[in-house]
Amino acid sequence: MFRMNLTLSEDTLQRISEHASRWGIRRSAAARRLILERIADLEQEEHQRQLKADYLAQRDDVDALEEGAQLELLGDDHD
Repeated sequence: MFRMNLTLSEDTLQRISEHASRWGIRRSAAARRLILERIADLEQEEHQRQLKADYLAQRDDVDALEEGAQLELLGDDHD
């Protein structure tokens, strides 16, 4: 397992210590858990943004198809 040395502010260390105490685990385990949870949150947010972008792109495609179909219908009326 890779080791990483971090310099933490007093506030950050205190907050990690509070979580560790609440969860009944060591501070290093609490820090690892908090980092992993934040990474998972960021990945989920990224996934949601991608889904939204894909959905909006798909809607734009549908709107363009519907607009093209309407123009075809109007063209048929004028022939």
